[in-house]
Amino acid sequence: MSGTTPRRFRFSLAGLMLAIVVVAIGCVLLRWGWGVLNAIGESEWRIARVKGLKDTRPWERLESARALGRRGSRARYAVPALLEGLSDEDEDVRSAVADALKRIDPEAAAEAGVP
Repeated sequence: MSGTTPRRFRFSLAGLMLAIVVVAIGCVLLRWGWGVLNAIGESEWRIARVKGLKDTRPWERLESARALGRRGSRARYAVPALLEGLSDEDEDVRSAVADALKRIDPEAAAEAGVP
């Protein structure tokens, strides 16, 4: 037995190497996939978030405003909808809309009287 690798160890090493290769390939595919999904899904995301500002459920309007605010100036397309949202019936939604507006377009927020 001296000088030979036990059979169990050889299989374990082969399994480990195979797992590493599979994970590496998975990471490459995942990274490529996210890029494609981001390119395709961006317009759908925008539409869903702007529509979300007009949803009947306050929590949906709140989440939409927060999500748009996190995008900062990249969400300038949502300014008209956010300006409408400043008159929302729900106080929490109005606050989230005001915060989003300040992050996205401070000038528009100031013109709308957002402190």
